[in-house]
Amino acid sequence: TLTPLSALAVPCRDIPSVLQSADADQNTKLGGHVTQHISGMSPPKDASQKGKTLFEAKGKYQGAWKQYLNNFTGEKAVNCSGKQAQQDVPLEKLKITNLGAYSCREADKNGVCTKWDSYITKGVFFGFILKDGKWILNTAFPDPLT
Repeated sequence: TLTPLSALAVPCRDIPSVLQSADADQNTKLGGHVTQHISGMSPPKDASQKGKTLFEAKGKYQGAWKQYLNNFTGEKAVNCSGKQAQQDVPLEKLKITNLGAYSCREADKNGVCTKWDSYITKGVFFGFILKDGKWILNTAFPDPLT
């Protein structure tokens, strides 16, 4: 018998649909809202970056994701099972010295951040969901020092 993918407990980062949805330019159309947390990118329709934590730029997000894929070794990546999975990864585990980020204070009518405060993060939060029968990277954002 075949076991549906949704029933398997496998590292989320190894699932092809997650890898596809981790592309910031593809994420929104695949059902995620990663762009709601990237400065310089438009959030999904009817969403706003106001009140959200943002990567300083798309390249900062891409760098954090690449580090999660390639350098988060010796640690257990979260498994996707059930309907959702999440993991908050400290910067040192990603082998990132520091990661600047923004806390959005104001956004325009399209939800794009226009005023922000800078801050330094302690880690990156990754959230995965099962959407329309496929696992996707639903969100990723810099986690502020508290």
